[in-house]
Amino acid sequence: MARETEHRAHPVRNFFYVLYSFLNIIAFVGFFYALYSVTLPMRTLILILTGIILALALAMGVIRPLFRARR
Repeated sequence: MARETEHRAHPVRNFFYVLYSFLNIIAFVGFFYALYSVTLPMRTLILILTGIILALALAMGVIRPLFRARR
């Protein structure tokens, strides 16, 4: 019980983390839907935009924390 008082709740940070997670889920689904649907209008643009979002999510959500943990 003593450890509960050490860390404060961060509702704003948690809210933006949830939004970030939803954006990643939508980009992931959109990317693979665009890959699957050959007749989708603006397919290339959707693939590029969702690919950029997923690359940023990978960099900010996986790679950056790995390097920060090593310090």
